[in-house]
Amino acid sequence: MRLHVRMTAETMTRIPPRQPPIAHLRRIGAAVDPYPEGQDAAALAAALTAAVSSSTGAELMLMSVEPDLPLIIPGLDRTRIRAETTALLAQTRATWSPEARTRIETDLSVPRGLERLVRDQRRDLLVVGSSRHAADGEVGIARRTRQLLHDLECSLAIAPRGLSHEPVALKQIAVGFDGGSQSRLALSMAAGIAVANDAQLTVRGVIDDRVPALGWPQVWMGSIMEAWEEVIDGEEKTLRELIVSATETLGVKADIDLQRGRPATSLRDLSEAVDLVVIGSRRWGPLARLLLGGTGEGLVHGAHCPLLIVPRSLGQLS
Repeated sequence: MRLHVRMTAETMTRIPPRQPPIAHLRRIGAAVDPYPEGQDAAALAAALTAAVSSSTGAELMLMSVEPDLPLIIPGLDRTRIRAETTALLAQTRATWSPEARTRIETDLSVPRGLERLVRDQRRDLLVVGSSRHAADGEVGIARRTRQLLHDLECSLAIAPRGLSHEPVALKQIAVGFDGGSQSRLALSMAAGIAVANDAQLTVRGVIDDRVPALGWPQVWMGSIMEAWEEVIDGEEKTLRELIVSATETLGVKADIDLQRGRPATSLRDLSEAVDLVVIGSRRWGPLARLLLGGTGEGLVHGAHCPLLIVPRSLGQLS
């Protein structure tokens, strides 16, 4: 008895999908608010800008959205609110990136205001902080960030809570790779950051070796397990070949790290040893949008380093 290989048809074709060119970040935005997590976002955005600016000329914009409170609370002074926001951005710029530009938007919905800023200012990447309820040192997606995932037209990076308390290093870059087009976009982004910053690039491929439920508790598993091991060995060999081909096409050197298990768990464990993890969006959903699959969902709740999610859009690789 033989079991079919579970890799996608895309990854099993004899001619692998075209590897996108190295992605270069040029226009980075950071979502700044009065909370400490806003400073985490600014710290990560400044570090990313500094890491790639020498080769790409990247520039940073600190962005803040004022809730339109006077619209719903009569009597509030718009001038005072604007002065406080301006002072916050000025202090943040002085702390993290004196060369950064600033922009302020007003909207009852902070995610909607950020989406408009990203679109109007043509940002390649938006950096946000984690939820105030996340554990210190971990990524934890906030409600507003969850809203951004559905409509944002650029890559999104999430800073772990408390990142701004220590210097931010980006010398160990990791990317999750499964051979699909979304992981190839993620690899191109990770390679661009690693090459620009002379950082070490690790490509982690994870073979999910869990035996699928068969539904027949009395079936003898001996021959099935032998066939399953053969399938997993074949998947591992194929994935290694795809990673080698993709990195050679990009012209980058990388450590190839293959594991067996649950991809989300494997990448979350890896996040304890690296400075940035890059992943692609899930395979389905609107083009140029961010959608989390099971692996992404696992990482936005507990990754130990910054997480960067790349959308399903070749337009981001210009």
